[in-house]
Amino acid sequence: MSVGGKIQYYRKKSGLSQEELGQKMLVSRQTISLWEMDRTMPTIDNLIRLKEVFRVSIDDILCESKPIYESENELKEAYVFNYEKKDLQEVSKKMSFPLIKNAVVFTLVCIVLFIFFAATDAPDLMLGFLLGYFLIGMISHIKVYFVYSKTWKSSESRIVQSTYSYKIFDGYFILNISRNEEITRTLKVDFNEIEKIQSFGNYLILQIVGQNYIIRKDALIPDSAFITFCKKVPTKVEVK
Repeated sequence: MSVGGKIQYYRKKSGLSQEELGQKMLVSRQTISLWEMDRTMPTIDNLIRLKEVFRVSIDDILCESKPIYESENELKEAYVFNYEKKDLQEVSKKMSFPLIKNAVVFTLVCIVLFIFFAATDAPDLMLGFLLGYFLIGMISHIKVYFVYSKTWKSSESRIVQSTYSYKIFDGYFILNISRNEEITRTLKVDFNEIEKIQSFGNYLILQIVGQNYIIRKDALIPDSAFITFCKKVPTKVEVK
């Protein structure tokens, strides 16, 4: 297999588009495309970055042998998750609570301010400004809530029909998402690439490249890498 074919193979196995790989490599999508079509070759610096992104050696990228994907690291943990609608409804309810709480707090603050200004004989212009601010704020909160609800509902059927398989190695994990026993997406994620972990009751929500992935806590072993990550990097963990 050519160098371009290897780059394309490892990119797809990592669940990255050409645009996403370009962002990680600090090059354009067109540059990635030229590499994969064997029209240009990556520089030494780019090969080193590709090695780090794909977690393979430079020799694996340059040699003509069959590509490898999973490193020889020992498999630490493995989990398979399927979700029913009741699971998603429970998670959705817990995740929407902060949105409702923010709206209630905003309303109470506006009411207190309105009462304060009214009691101090503030100008009508000030009261009108406060009322307008309250109305705009409430419209914004309602809009955010409905967008959240719509987005979550549109994802429910896809999540219910999918199987999420996690293989955890030293420092990273591989997530295979399959539907009807056919893998539709594969992600390889370093733990330091997790943007945020939110804890909602029995569920952990991993935020990776703007996407949320659900993990059931009761399925994890006590010293799971996910639990260890939460303890080691508390700045990324938001407990609800």
